[in-house]
Amino acid sequence: VFEIDYNVTLPKIMLRVDLHRWWLPMPTFKNRSIVSLEGDFDHFFGLFVERDFEIEALQIFTPDLMEKLRHEWNKFNLEFSNDTVYIYANRVISKREDLIKMYGLAQHLVKKLAPVVKRMESSVVSMRHRLG
Repeated sequence: VFEIDYNVTLPKIMLRVDLHRWWLPMPTFKNRSIVSLEGDFDHFFGLFVERDFEIEALQIFTPDLMEKLRHEWNKFNLEFSNDTVYIYANRVISKREDLIKMYGLAQHLVKKLAPVVKRMESSVVSMRHRLG
């Protein structure tokens, strides 16, 4: 598991590799919905989000990020919870190459998502207060 702390309030989101495998982890948050992704990404990933935060999820999981996830980092799940993003694999990472890929994904998320989540923080906080 790799952990990135953003120090901003994030929507509860889980991007899971291969939506159709029943044995993969499911999100633990309540009121979840599945967001349909552009193109054929739904064939490769399941994007779960806390209801009413679908737009924020799509602001994060843009087609360019999804393309990179599909081709470079297709072995990793992502979970957004409170102010932290978790990256984890469905199996034990025993090869250096896989660990380097996980680290590359973390670097990309830090660089790409930091400005996005900072911009959306006020709307996420407002929605959380409104929803109770």
